[in-house]
Amino acid sequence: MSHGFNYKYNGGISSDIDIIKDACDHAKDYDPETRKYFLNAIGDTLNYHRMESKWNTRYLPIIGAVFLIIILVLAIVNPFPSRFQTGVMWTILSLAAAGCASLIPGFLEVSYKNNLRATGAIAVFIIMFFFVPKFAEKNDNINPKKDKLSMFVVTNTDSSLQSIVVDFDKSSSENFPKYAATSLSAYLGKSVNADEYTFFRKSDGLIYTKQNCYDIGEMEVLVISNKVLGNFPDKRKCYLTYSRR
Repeated sequence: MSHGFNYKYNGGISSDIDIIKDACDHAKDYDPETRKYFLNAIGDTLNYHRMESKWNTRYLPIIGAVFLIIILVLAIVNPFPSRFQTGVMWTILSLAAAGCASLIPGFLEVSYKNNLRATGAIAVFIIMFFFVPKFAEKNDNINPKKDKLSMFVVTNTDSSLQSIVVDFDKSSSENFPKYAATSLSAYLGKSVNADEYTFFRKSDGLIYTKQNCYDIGEMEVLVISNKVLGNFPDKRKCYLTYSRR
């Protein structure tokens, strides 16, 4: 049996050997079967606390350190994550902080909105998870470097294909047609609703509807007014007509 573990026992601190000796003295008047059951129960309890101590002092910090390294790598690879990616990374970081905090001696208790109370590593996780700093809450506009999106616009049957190049934030979680409509409004000098136009991927004619900006892989879009689409038997025919120009 391994040694070196101390426990709070009878108002003081005792080693596992002292506890077993005391248990043996306590059980000396028991019948053999009861004594065996009693001492086995004491041994199982000590083994449980021994394993729990190893988990808290060895494995949790290692897991926390691994998570911290993963977050560091992700931050270097993708310094401007989307809102969803930020949420996932912050959750992992909270778990990593809780794991590393298990090594720090002392007692910490947290009460959240009078409904949730926690201590120890769980308390650290709650602090990290629920008290998110402002820079992590608002990250869609952090990226100072934006890509260029080329939009080829057809506003009516009499107009030629107009080429517009606008700034495009590939990490934004905004709906792409709404994003493109806002850029088109700025170019035309009037308010444009996304429902007034159909947005095609220029390479193959895929129609963008519910995609977000971070779903857009290509930087060329064919934007055709729905009034123009009404002059064609189907959207595919209209796309093929203007995509060749």
